[in-house]
Amino acid sequence: MRKGYSANMKSTEISGFFLDFASLEKATTSMYVVNPEGKILFMNDAMRDLFGYRREEYLGKMIAMLGTDPEKAGKVIIEGLNTEGGSWQGEIISRAKDGREFPCLVTATRFIDAMGNHTVTLGQVRDLADQRKTDSDLKLKTDRLSSLVHLASRIAHVGDPLTLSEKALEEISGILNVAMGSIFIIQPVTGNLLSYTSVGIPDDDLARLEDTDFGSTIASSAVKSKKTIFVPDMSKDNRIALKSEDTQSLVVVPLASQDRIIGAMGLASKTPYIFTDEDIRFMETVGAHLGVYLENAKLFEELDLRNLSLKERNLDLEELLSIISHDLRSPLATIGGYASLLTRQGSNAPVEERINYAKIILRKTNETSRRFDDLLNFFRITMTEDHDNLEPIDVLEVIRDSIEEVIPHEVKKNTKFTLPENIPSLIGNENHLAHIFINIISNSYKFMGIQKDPAIHIHYSSGNEGGNEAHSFTVTDNGMGIADGFHENLLKPFFRGPGSQDIEGVGMGLSIVDRIIKKNMGNLEIESKEGHGTTVTFSLPWPRFSE
Repeated sequence: MRKGYSANMKSTEISGFFLDFASLEKATTSMYVVNPEGKILFMNDAMRDLFGYRREEYLGKMIAMLGTDPEKAGKVIIEGLNTEGGSWQGEIISRAKDGREFPCLVTATRFIDAMGNHTVTLGQVRDLADQRKTDSDLKLKTDRLSSLVHLASRIAHVGDPLTLSEKALEEISGILNVAMGSIFIIQPVTGNLLSYTSVGIPDDDLARLEDTDFGSTIASSAVKSKKTIFVPDMSKDNRIALKSEDTQSLVVVPLASQDRIIGAMGLASKTPYIFTDEDIRFMETVGAHLGVYLENAKLFEELDLRNLSLKERNLDLEELLSIISHDLRSPLATIGGYASLLTRQGSNAPVEERINYAKIILRKTNETSRRFDDLLNFFRITMTEDHDNLEPIDVLEVIRDSIEEVIPHEVKKNTKFTLPENIPSLIGNENHLAHIFINIISNSYKFMGIQKDPAIHIHYSSGNEGGNEAHSFTVTDNGMGIADGFHENLLKPFFRGPGSQDIEGVGMGLSIVDRIIKKNMGNLEIESKEGHGTTVTFSLPWPRFSE
């Protein structure tokens, strides 16, 4: 054991009190003994470790040397001992041998012998720096717990995920004293970005973010790994593809709800290395709760949308009844009229006339049947939910099958087709995609008119829409085209433009296409000029399929 006292100082009896230096040496608390002048006689191991002095460096030196202001420290302790009846306790700013300064709680007790003379002073020193840090950490945790409660009270009843995200970002960035933050919400099955909210991000960075594929971002990495990603200095991190002078430090935490990752939250600062371990733990705690709140808000929003959808479906049913009563009444009236003629005339009518009546009845019956089939198909798509019917799709195969289904072999031989190359497999509803292509290609074929060199060109491209990759398809023909005055009616059920009376169909194809694309959050555009053909372009925000 290191000895902080002389061999003849193993024990001392002072006024009947036995001062055992060996026991003081073993104490885990920093202890010292000074003479009446304040010179150090003894320091135990804990005291030496705290201040960093060797025995020969402190024995015989004034105890006040351990303070940042020795004269003031000595005066304070002596005056305290004189006025407090021989005992004093107070705080002193101490200085270790290496120059480190720290607050200490000093307790000093003066010992008096039988003659009433001051013999020694026994002191105890406790480093307050660790306790202050512990108290500070405890206060920080208490404040942040209070912040969480406040945050929960602000967002608990918010039914809109975007509004909830904005409020949460404002609160959290304020708590951590950072200016920038984003929340990304994904579709859990596909990983596709549904929406994002940001605060404090410069407009230039926002524009670049909107043009960036979400799959290549740090937020996407946090979602896929289900782990927090901390980038203390973005300028030195090769993972960051989208760097900015306004962002130097970044933390992204996944947002979870019921063991599912539903998104990610990121906070950024202009200062590198600003986020502490406690900051990151706080963000992770917030992320665990915020994910649940966002999921609940999303459910409320979906409930509102379902209620709205129910109202729209009721309107659709009213529209269906109107269509049935109006558009189907005409062929039924025709059928009834010719059937009545056959009944009245019977065998008295010439055979050729009766055959003609029968042909008209058959044609109108078939037309009515097709209308019913298309109506049922139209409203089946409108009324049903197909979110679970997602599967990998070979798009080129769907296009080829659609051509085979709607274009007769003889016509196909004389028509020039251009099909896209290098189309990726997508994850989506194959039945929906087939309906789209079948109806568009069918219209191109039926309204081709008399063309010397009929042609149907199908092209593919991909781009970014709202942070997601969107897949665009264009079907162009050189057929009859559509006059300008009829464009606004193209998507209405049973609409048929001029010159289409002798062309097979009931005018439901584009209405079905429009409904399907809207259900899949896509876009549809139609360009046409009479005598110059038609171009139909549609896009779908479906993710790529990767094996």
